Amino acid sequence: MFWIDWVAVVMVGVGALFMLLSILSAVAMLPRLTPFYKRKWTILTVFKGFFLLGYLAFIVILVMELKLPVEFVTGVVFLGGAFFVFMVIRLSDTGKGMDKELCSKIFDPFLPPKKWAAVQDKGYPSPMT
Repeated sequence: MFWIDWVAVVMVGVGALFMLLSILSAVAMLPRLTPFYKRKWTILTVFKGFFLLGYLAFIVILVMELKLPVEFVTGVVFLGGAFFVFMVIRLSDTGKGMDKELCSKIFDPFLPPKKWAAVQDKGYPSPMT
């Protein structure tokens, strides 16, 4: 193995550790959720497990120098990532939409008016111009 492979193994290993911690946290939260969110949360947790398996498969392929292409594993994990993002968006969508007050402020600058004026007075470029 080349040194870059070992760097990849360490980075993916750290990512796998954080994914495992995320799974454990998600499982601990399940009893406190309403039935509506429990199902969705379980699906997200299953996807996290899928990612963890993909991370571990990546590490095994590199360390054991298997002939299975790493690109295949990463492609499957990326595909799972797309589904995961879709599920996160579905979980966060309440179906109510934005209220009119929030919608009217969507293009307002993030700084309060006085601070925004101070930034403009210093000659910094404005995203509003």
